[in-house]
Amino acid sequence: MFDRVRRVQSIAKYLHGRAPEYIRLARADSGAFRTELIEAIGGVAVAGAAGLLFICFLSVAIIVTSWDTRFRVLTAWLVCVGWGVLAAAGLGYARSAVRGRPAPFDALSAALLHDLGVIEKTE
Repeated sequence: MFDRVRRVQSIAKYLHGRAPEYIRLARADSGAFRTELIEAIGGVAVAGAAGLLFICFLSVAIIVTSWDTRFRVLTAWLVCVGWGVLAAAGLGYARSAVRGRPAPFDALSAALLHDLGVIEKTE
């Protein structure tokens, strides 16, 4: 039993000594994650709003241009299908953009895993 207490004490001392490194890594990772998230949200918001307005007006212009022709209904449906394709492409792009990024707090978790491996070797 005293063996376990000594082992827990030594692990606690080790982790206490490494705490400043963990805090530094957590601050760096959270700062990078925050900056990346703000930039991505800002860019998506501006591009999304401008793109949506542009495509709305373009869609109306296309339908109005073909209004007096026999292709009015076909044009309206093609515009609708175009919107669906654009939405699907945007969703696919967003998913692929998120997949390529490293997980948040990757450096901190790597340091913790390394230290846990060191602790297990010393047991």
